[in-house]
Amino acid sequence: MKGKIKIKRLEVKKGMYLRDKDFHGNSGWTLASKWFWNQVKERVGEVVKAEMRINTKDIPYLILYTTTDIKVCLYGLNAGYGGTGPQAAVEILSEAGFNPKRAKETVFNNETFVLRRRPKGVAQYV
Repeated sequence: MKGKIKIKRLEVKKGMYLRDKDFHGNSGWTLASKWFWNQVKERVGEVVKAEMRINTKDIPYLILYTTTDIKVCLYGLNAGYGGTGPQAAVEILSEAGFNPKRAKETVFNNETFVLRRRPKGVAQYV
């Protein structure tokens, strides 16, 4: 990354909405979003839902919903093609517990999407 990322103190509490750009001041920078994810992934709980949205300014962002009611919002990721932003989204979704093949297919083929997964230890009903 060019230069250093200046980060505000990062406290993680149940029910928080963590937006990467609020902590490092950058929006649309894939490496900054990956960096932020690496700072919080062990502290936010298990990710059970991922949603790629596009806001009213046509800016894509990924929201990860956790079992601790924390939402992690990453503004340096996008979807709908095979570029750097979507590749990083697939990497983060795979790290978050989503099936890597399903994540790749979904991210590369859709500009917006919702993925869900069961938390570990929750039985699937037959």
